[in-house]
Amino acid sequence: ATSSIFSAEPLVNVKKSTLADANKRINWRFYYELFQTLFALFQGGFSKHEFPVPGKLLSLDSTLIKVCLERLPWAKYRATKGALKLHTLLDHDGLVPQDIVVTHGKISDITVARHMTIAPGTTYLVDRGYFDSAWFAKINRGNAFFVTRMKSNVGFEWTEHPAINREQGIRGDWIGHFSGTPSEHYPDPLRLVHFIDPETRKDLWFLTNLLDTEALTIAQLYKQRWQIELFFKWIKQNLKIKSFLGTSENAIMSQIWVAMIVFLLLHVLQQSSKASITTHHLLIFISMHLRVKIPISQAWQVFQRTEKHVKHKRKQKLRKLLN
Repeated sequence: ATSSIFSAEPLVNVKKSTLADANKRINWRFYYELFQTLFALFQGGFSKHEFPVPGKLLSLDSTLIKVCLERLPWAKYRATKGALKLHTLLDHDGLVPQDIVVTHGKISDITVARHMTIAPGTTYLVDRGYFDSAWFAKINRGNAFFVTRMKSNVGFEWTEHPAINREQGIRGDWIGHFSGTPSEHYPDPLRLVHFIDPETRKDLWFLTNLLDTEALTIAQLYKQRWQIELFFKWIKQNLKIKSFLGTSENAIMSQIWVAMIVFLLLHVLQQSSKASITTHHLLIFISMHLRVKIPISQAWQVFQRTEKHVKHKRKQKLRKLLN
């Protein structure tokens, strides 16, 4: 209904092989550097995280993308299976990836993390796949912080036991040190927080070098790590990164970084819009107007009016059902 006011001009059809050849020819670092330039340009406008911790709040995790080993022999995972691994550093200011390292599926999470540059003042949220006392020591020496899940087979000796508020779900709060072999790599003080989630009743133990932050905040910080799981789910469902146009490593990397540029621009559009709209609806908007030659501001206004009208109709229908 909205497209009838536009003068549509069909785009030239582009063959899949043409895109594949371009991805093979153009170095993927062009797209990577373009993403970093855009990220630096727009990050000042992103909404900030609201936790009382110094500096940035980042989640580090990885996700697997299964691929055909015959077509991508360099993407080894199992004997007969192939997979890529996206090691992602998600910035909680805006929930946009700050960086992504792509490897084949056999590379462990901690192997990539060990080569990562530590930013002073930053707090890193990681799961137990990154549990490594030497890497934690690197973070601590870099004047940064981490929050992770404690492993049951790692020893801990406490020296202080601050008062706790059991009504908030906190069952224990200790300051102490690693015992045994891990203490050789990390001899400095650590914090162990025992938390039982009031909603799920899940029993959780957190390890951190944030010694002065409230125990409940430690638990809430780790809960924010779920945002990176939502990011992985969204890009797999919406950006079609599981279907690649080329098979070379350069082609794969190019397509992934083009997808991240799309995600970043969608996020910027969403945050700059006065209307409440999801990135999913933004993708719908773009797909509706790919073949339309019109100023994007005009098309966006029409789309927003249409979305408002649809929501109003839904509310009216719901009222009739309730009555």
